[in-house]
Amino acid sequence: MESVMTREEIVRRMSAIRTQLDGEVGGIVFNARRLADWHYYVRAFPWLSTLAASAVGFLVVPRKAAEAPTIPEPKTVVEKVAAKFAPKPTAPAAKAGAAGGIVGSLVGVASSFALKMALQYAGENFKHLWAPRAAEDASTTTPRQTVPS
Repeated sequence: MESVMTREEIVRRMSAIRTQLDGEVGGIVFNARRLADWHYYVRAFPWLSTLAASAVGFLVVPRKAAEAPTIPEPKTVVEKVAAKFAPKPTAPAAKAGAAGGIVGSLVGVASSFALKMALQYAGENFKHLWAPRAAEDASTTTPRQTVPS
């Protein structure tokens, strides 16, 4: 049992190894390119990719600069205060005096009371008109038959 190989066996074996290595190297190159492409990770891990993109966006976008408070001009502050405390123009009806205000209030109360009473009267009459019809409809309608369960 000799373990010595002949030249032809060595050449044949080297050729088989080269053929096998070509396929393996092609597979390694394909996998390396696929793993280096960001599209692969987005397709394989969509939620993790979204989270990573959100974190990068949060870190990259600068914060809003705090706005310095503006100091108003002294003239505009005085104008605003003067406008706030300036006397308001009055309506012509209010200038008629205290009697005009009291009479207006009494007319308002009386009209409110009259409207309330009119609605109450209409409601009572509506009940009397509607009650005979409801009784008549109830008498003409046949009662539903119930099926014992």
